[in-house]
Amino acid sequence: MKIALVGSLSVGKTTILNALRKKYMGCGEIVYVEEVAREYFQKYGMKERFSVKAQSRIQELILKSELKIHNQKPKIIICDRSVIDSVVYLKSYGDNKGYKMLLKRVRWWLPTYHIFFLLSPSGWTYSADEIRNEDQKKRRKIHLHYVHFFKKNSLPVIMLTGGFAKRLAAVEEYLKY
Repeated sequence: MKIALVGSLSVGKTTILNALRKKYMGCGEIVYVEEVAREYFQKYGMKERFSVKAQSRIQELILKSELKIHNQKPKIIICDRSVIDSVVYLKSYGDNKGYKMLLKRVRWWLPTYHIFFLLSPSGWTYSADEIRNEDQKKRRKIHLHYVHFFKKNSLPVIMLTGGFAKRLAAVEEYLKY
């Protein structure tokens, strides 16, 4: 089973992944795929971070990380973000050509996800930093592009709203299956 935690900036993806890692520490059945975008931006800077060039490279790094773990064939893979994040971000910033190119490049990989957990910015306290600095309006716009993307592509998704405990409980409930 492979799940991905997706959504706009600062909605709890990494917080939930870290909570799951802590709770299931030592459980060899679960393997985690770390977020790569933050590391990419720290290494290469923030200029043009939503350009097709930057998002294409981030998508490549995500796919490489997921493939490495996927090939180990663990029982459960939990991803902090996914290959669709770059696709949605380009769409939300108005780059339709880049959106189509990156989606075409990873469409074959989408069936490897059993479920996407889309984390809503509603109900989550936003904390800006040097990388996450979009305002609430932009975060909401990105979120709506995720919603549209999942509907348009008929991908399995569960929307997570509310506070940390509620979001974490929903993911843990799904993991029971």
